[in-house]
Amino acid sequence: MRFRSGQKVVARLMVDNGIGIFASIVETQTADPYPILHISYPENVSFKGIRGATRVAIDQPVEITNLTIISDKTISASVVDVSVTGARIESMSAFGDIGNKIQVTMHVGIANIVRELTVEAIIRSRGDVDPQTPNGAITYGVEFIEPDEDKRLLLYAYVYAQIGSEEIIGG
Repeated sequence: MRFRSGQKVVARLMVDNGIGIFASIVETQTADPYPILHISYPENVSFKGIRGATRVAIDQPVEITNLTIISDKTISASVVDVSVTGARIESMSAFGDIGNKIQVTMHVGIANIVRELTVEAIIRSRGDVDPQTPNGAITYGVEFIEPDEDKRLLLYAYVYAQIGSEEIIGG
């Protein structure tokens, strides 16, 4: 794409848990050694939050127990991204419906210390079998509602340790 000096541009970019937007002016464009667009420093940057917390990609095995349905049955699943407020879970078996209260149990590692973490959550979304996921897994979005402060503190420590070492998901 070609730009000319003095041309006004609007840039939109994903930043952690939101979108940054700013207007700028093209200073110059170069093609060698690779394409570079030089723009003026923006006067202001607007930010619109789209998530309550930054998500980070993980692949963590978990055990799910549906607390709404009276049963001792647990389902094995995998957390594929997590934040301090919720997670995306993929499962080969259905484990609940939107609004169900569940218990999520996993082993978390922080600074070479491993602990079992069990937190309560509410199912906020449920996708159909997704051909994009491995083996056509069912995708769930859950919101953590854990009332126990010690468990929440362990969750925060785990998520922030992952943020420090993993790739952040943009939205």
